[in-house]
Amino acid sequence: MRIYVPSRGRYSTKFIGGAQSPLRWAPQDRLTYVVRDDEYDRYRRFISTWWPQIEVVACGAPENLSKKRVWIAQFAQSRGEELHMQCDDDVKLYVRKSPDVVNLRDVTAQDVQIMLERVEEALDRYPMVGISAREGNNYAGVGEPPMIKECTRSMRLYAFRTEDLLSIDSGRMPEMADFDTVLQFLERGQKNAVLYYWAQHQPKTQHPGGCAAYRTHATHEAAAYKLAELHPGVIRIVQKENKGGGEFGTRTEVAVQWQKAWRQREAAE
Repeated sequence: MRIYVPSRGRYSTKFIGGAQSPLRWAPQDRLTYVVRDDEYDRYRRFISTWWPQIEVVACGAPENLSKKRVWIAQFAQSRGEELHMQCDDDVKLYVRKSPDVVNLRDVTAQDVQIMLERVEEALDRYPMVGISAREGNNYAGVGEPPMIKECTRSMRLYAFRTEDLLSIDSGRMPEMADFDTVLQFLERGQKNAVLYYWAQHQPKTQHPGGCAAYRTHATHEAAAYKLAELHPGVIRIVQKENKGGGEFGTRTEVAVQWQKAWRQREAAE
């Protein structure tokens, strides 16, 4: 299963090889960086100098991340890849220290290999399989890997059955598309899964580059209300505050009742 990393405006060696880069944990022979045409030469130059095994492909000029994610799925399908993973370009990965504790540690290459195997196994049953966010990972308690939770939030790092992803309209939201993707699956009777034995973390919201190139408070708020409109009865608009958000430390967000979305589908049947 190949790991696709959509990236924009983050082609410096310092960022690509930094502490929060997938390069710190992902197998290089499985990695593909997906970048805009106008940035391809810069990404290719930086990456090929230090990490020649990593593939870099140009994807045109998609207007936002969700459109790029659709392009990735179509590209994976064109290669005959029935499964593929997508990962934000600023994600760090952790694993439980043992099945008996909730504490996390940095992953080893073996930890990653086991995680990828478990993700692929789970994709036999689910169209979308994600890795838990570090924030809230401890709430799942302790347990043996992979610690699967169904019908729940998934973001930043997740894998798909390619055909299933392309069967929904995953590019219709300019922001919050990952939430919309999960809800579309749930509302058509397909559960998603998240593995909690591993955890992923993003350093901050609105880091230069990426979605920050086009996301503003106004666009983010509009996306929140659009998501609520698309999925009535399961979304509540809230105001969120966190210390790591910078100018986005206070922003309009959504609280999603994932289990309710699934129960509504069951009731409709």
